[in-house]
Amino acid sequence: MNSTARPIIFIFILAILLSVMLFILSSSIGSAIFSYAFGTMIGIDLIFISLILYRNRIVMDATEKINNQYPDLIKGLDLEERK
Repeated sequence: MNSTARPIIFIFILAILLSVMLFILSSSIGSAIFSYAFGTMIGIDLIFISLILYRNRIVMDATEKINNQYPDLIKGLDLEERK
């Protein structure tokens, strides 16, 4: 696992734990508004945010690898843009 992906996976695990904790809290209180507004929506939002961040990290890592493997390609593109 990449060291840059660890914080993103931590956010994903935190989102799951937060949604479970809020679901348990909302079921003990018995309020449907609290359950849907806080338990479900915050957990789902955090899960989507962590997945988007993970996707962005994968794209950035792939771009860096391409830049490192083919530096002449990048230099050629820079020369074409200057003309």
